[in-house]
Amino acid sequence: MRLISPPELTDFIETSTTIQDVSRVRALDVYDGMAKLAIKKVCEPRAIGKIIKCVADFNNGMIDMDYV
Repeated sequence: MRLISPPELTDFIETSTTIQDVSRVRALDVYDGMAKLAIKKVCEPRAIGKIIKCVADFNNGMIDMDYV
């Protein structure tokens, strides 16, 4: 087992990803169905650095934040 930790934007890890759209940049790390999503850049300064715990099931194409 390993610690689940979203990477910095300058890091590269095979099991993590950076998600970017017009107003947000998020970093995601997943291990054994558990995930952590970190907000790295966003228009709202108070949200930067927040980490959200998630359940990830890529076989069914979902990341769910309701069960954590």
